[in-house]
Amino acid sequence: MPTEKQRVLNYKKFSKYYTTTNGRASFLLCNARKRAAKAKVKCSITQAWIEEKLKKGVCEVTGIPLELHINGGKGSRSNSFSPSLDRISQTGDYSPENVRLTCWIYNRARGAFPDGDFERMLEALAHRHLA
Repeated sequence: MPTEKQRVLNYKKFSKYYTTTNGRASFLLCNARKRAAKAKVKCSITQAWIEEKLKKGVCEVTGIPLELHINGGKGSRSNSFSPSLDRISQTGDYSPENVRLTCWIYNRARGAFPDGDFERMLEALAHRHLA
């Protein structure tokens, strides 16, 4: 059982690594591989492929800047603009052709629905609030 001092040091080390493009790419790839194995699909994306996208610094769909900070220790899922790997086809592989780097809030909100359905909902919402 680690001591409180060891937990603090481990958290600081993790925080520093996790907020780098290399660290976040490693974390995203590890999780993608786990999800791929669970879903029985292939994972052919690489850490370098993810890093290249992270270095651009924006969500590939919305253009919103991505945030690599860890949100006070609450993790990426409580940071709406944290990077997330989004499979375009939810039943497809984790491949460069089927994966894009988005902000967490986009990936979570879109869920299992196709882009067109999600965009239709957003257009209706925008129209309602702009009218």
